[in-house]
Amino acid sequence: MNKSRAYFLALLLLFCPQLPAKEALNEKLTKVDSQAKELSTFYSIENLEDITNDDIDKLLEYQTAIKFESHLWTEKELEAFRSELLRKWVRGYDWTKWQEKAISYYKNPELLKEADLVDIVKLITLHVRKEKFCGGHLLDMIQSGHMNKILGRIRKIRTENMMSSEN
Repeated sequence: MNKSRAYFLALLLLFCPQLPAKEALNEKLTKVDSQAKELSTFYSIENLEDITNDDIDKLLEYQTAIKFESHLWTEKELEAFRSELLRKWVRGYDWTKWQEKAISYYKNPELLKEADLVDIVKLITLHVRKEKFCGGHLLDMIQSGHMNKILGRIRKIRTENMMSSEN
């Protein structure tokens, strides 16, 4: 058992004596650790095969509202969009080191026309993560038209994939 887990268990048992025995807690923590590792591998930036056409279609349903920069987003709508992004589109990678590239996509929207799915997913991840540290970032990206361009590129990638699968 690593030191941080042992310390966590000790604190839990000290302050919450009604909790189950140490072994049961350790078993639960081990299960959570295992699930977290599995998810971080499954939802990594290197593995995008789990994004289906249905996932793309579900995300593209938001494009109508996003297209209209004057649309007044309610907190509920923004949270629903963010939740949809978190469902499959936010992946594990060091987004802080990728900000310069993201800025280049923002400043030069023409670059988005050639972006691959990996870069699109990195952009989405970066914008969702930035929202956590800079409240209002995601809404700014929507209102600036940047998110519409990202979704437009996703739509084009989906169309290209459909055409290539027909051949």
